[in-house]
This record gives sequence, structure tokens and C-alpha cells, in this order.
Amino acid sequence: MRCTRNVAFGNELDEPRSGCPAALPTAAWQAELRKQSNTFVAVAEDYLRLQVIGPDPERPRQRKAGEVSRDFRRVFSALWGERPITSICRHDVLTLIEGVRDNGTVATLAAYGKGPKADKAPAPEQARTLLGYLKTFFAWAIERGSYGLESSPCEFIKGSRVLGEKRSNDRILTDAELVAFWHATGDMPYPFGPLYRLLLLTGLRLNEVADAVWSEFDLAKGIWTIPAARMKGKNGRARPHTVPLTADIMAILGGLPRFSGGEYLFSNTNGERAAWVADRVKRRLDVAMTEKLGTLPPWVNHDLRRTLRSRLSELRVSPDVAGAILAHVKPGIRGVYDRYEYFDEKRHALELWATRLRSIVQPQPNVVELAQVRK
Repeated sequence: MRCTRNVAFGNELDEPRSGCPAALPTAAWQAELRKQSNTFVAVAEDYLRLQVIGPDPERPRQRKAGEVSRDFRRVFSALWGERPITSICRHDVLTLIEGVRDNGTVATLAAYGKGPKADKAPAPEQARTLLGYLKTFFAWAIERGSYGLESSPCEFIKGSRVLGEKRSNDRILTDAELVAFWHATGDMPYPFGPLYRLLLLTGLRLNEVADAVWSEFDLAKGIWTIPAARMKGKNGRARPHTVPLTADIMAILGGLPRFSGGEYLFSNTNGERAAWVADRVKRRLDVAMTEKLGTLPPWVNHDLRRTLRSRLSELRVSPDVAGAILAHVKPGIRGVYDRYEYFDEKRHALELWATRLRSIVQPQPNVVELAQVRK
């Protein structure tokens, strides 16, 4: 008999595979599905409420609660929402993960009829992230013991085999790439153009910028305070992080819309929800940069953070101050007792970086002429 499932990038239905419910006559199979009241979306919402967000949405249990919730609802629940959780099998997971790996999230969802058509663009790191989410989710559902789930469809799926070994990255953007990035983001419409520029100016992580709300900002004092719940940290070590608002950052903030429906800075829903920075957004940026450069080696969003850190070293900013800008907790006993935040030093360092960045992306004519003379 056949498993009832959609298969991306194909029209055929497959025979039951290892990990799928036992094959039953069609009528019995349908009856069995109807008996199972624990749909994927119901269990997923329990997981988000109990494990990811927790009792206080203002202080979610997981730092990436917003990002995890968006991926669950826009990807997993969109595909498997009304199916019983016990009907999700290994083949379902592999089809999804391999689809994202080879074609990108948007193109994979489109193949399931769950979104607009999009060009295929491999997204192996997004696939790795999604697989990690699913492994954690199914393990939680089994541990709860109340959903009828006895084994995980991810149990024998190894990311290293499906996606390859995770590679460390040491990529930083060159001056020419920074010029292309700055002009490309200037051409990108709200919300993504200014969002990307803030990433480069602050050295923050993607979700720390994308999920920002206006209540975190004291514009009069020039301070952005990101609460501990939105910062990275293990074993309760996450702390609030203060970002000095330099003139360049303030200029970007001053150009953002203010919504009546919610507080999010970057939103497509009148401020009610943070904008989702999908892989297609990064692809558009890559295309725009490539048009300006001719060729563009692969890079990821986190490389902007690494670029800022490396440039701070070039500017002779001390490691302690550079680490404070990136919200790195001091190692060992220093991290326990030394709580100095280097706020003034961070402001000075970020101003140095902004000045250096402007000299790269918007050189003054006399600087160009001097450079030509020296050649």
C-alpha cells in the first residue's frame, strides 16, 4: 500500500518505507488516521508554547524563539499541519531536508504547493538548521509521552551524511565587496536593505537585529538595550546587551517607518510581527552584489559580524572592547566578576568603524585622486 504524503519535486506516491506506519488496506489506513487526534500542528504549537516560548512571551525560554516559531509555522506546519504526528516518517523528513539542501526553502515549499514559485538555490545551512529543529522537537514529543509517538522519524538521519560535515568559516568581505554590499543594500527596499546595513554597522547577529522592537531604544540617550532573552548564552549566562547608537545607526533608524499595529522595526505586517529574512532575500542581495562585482565568492550573513571584528583589529581596538561589541562573555573567572560593559569605548570603536566604512563605500574625490597619484 502507499503512504499518504506529498512528495516534493515529483508526482508519484511512494510505498511505505522504514519508519512509516505499517501498511494497511486503504479504508483501514484512512480510519486509523482519523483516530489519531494529535496532529502535527497541534503538537508543534504545544512545543512552541511550552518549550520554546514558555510562560512569558516577553522573556522566551529560547533565545531564538521568534526564529524557531516562524520556521515551524511557515515550513513544518505548512507542510504537515493536519497530519497525525505519528504519520510523519523518515522519508517525509528526508524529502524536505534534501529539497531545502538542493533547492532552497522557498522553492521546496512551492513544490509542495505551499507558496509562490521561486528559482532553485541550494541552502545547505538552512537545511541543517531545520533538521536540528526537527530532531529536538520529536525528541521532546517522545519524552512527553502524551502524543502516541514512540520513535522519532529523525532517529537514523545524520546531518553529516545528508548535508556533509559542517565547515568552519573564516570569510570576511573585501573592500570591493563592502562597496558592492553597501550599494546593493541601498537599492533593496524596506525592510531588508536597512536591516542588512545595521548588521554591518553593529556586528549583531541576524535575529538580534531582525527581531528588534522600538521599546528597546532610548533615542534621546543614544542607547539600544537588547534584553537577555534575545541574546545568546548558555546555562543562564545570557545578559542584556547595550549598543551605542552612532550617527550612522541613528540615520538608519530615522528612516524606518513607525507602525500603528506593533513595535517591530522590521516588519511586513504593520509592526505586528518581525519580518522573516528568508533565503531568497539573501539570494537577491547576492545577485545585486554580483552584478556590481562580476564574481562573488559564497558568503553568509554571519560573515558581516566577522568582518566587523576583523576591521576593529585593523583599527587597533582592544580585544576586550571588540568582544564587548560582539556581546562575547569574558572567559573564566573574569566573566563572573568583571561586569564592566565598556559602553563609552564601544561607542568610540563603532564610530571608528563607521568612519572607516564610509571611507570605503563613499570615498571622497581627493582621497581617490591621492590614491591614484601614489600608484
